[in-house]
Formats: sequence, structure tokens, C-alpha cells
Amino acid sequence: MKLLSDLKEIRQLVYNNRVVVIAYLGNNERLNNYVIRVLRELEDVSKSLITYGSYKVGEELDDTVVVVYVDGREVLEQRTYFMKLELDVVALKMGIRDVMSSLGLKTPF
Repeated sequence: MKLLSDLKEIRQLVYNNRVVVIAYLGNNERLNNYVIRVLRELEDVSKSLITYGSYKVGEELDDTVVVVYVDGREVLEQRTYFMKLELDVVALKMGIRDVMSSLGLKTPF
């Protein structure tokens, strides 16, 4: 997972890769760390097809938001979590799989 430091890096990652998942990290460090764990679980099984990144928004954002981009456009956003690793991994996998398959893309899970 690439740690992104500014909006230019986000744009480059989104527009230079087919499928991108970015965690926009808010001011809740516990939630941030948890969401990063969820994404690392996904990254372990989908590295070749999906690019992952995180960006620390900070005080401006209360929640941690996971956004999935395909071909440069936002196709999925997740703002709430079960706070159970297995459930959140499965939920995000299902969302990504459904979006990718509906767009005719090969899915990694």
C-alpha cells in the first residue's frame, strides 16, 4: 500500500492504474489503523489487479472513507464498518467484486 502525501499523488495513482482503492484517513487513529488492516488483507490476495493507497486527510474528516476507483472514476465508497476484521474484509471484497464484474473486469476474489 502506497502512502500518498498530496492530491497530485492521488490523481496520479487513480489515473495511472485501472482499479485503485484509497483509504482517506480521518482523525480517529484507532479506526484508521483498523481500516488499514482490512485493506492489507485485501491487498494480500489482489496485488496484481488492484492498487492500494492511503491518504491522511486529518482534522477535516471525522470518518475514514474507503473509495474504489475504476478507470479514473469513483465507483464505490465505504464509510461504515462492522469492526470485525473478517466481516469487513468480506463486505469490501463483495462490493469490489460486484462493481468489477458489473464493469466486465476480472475480479481478484
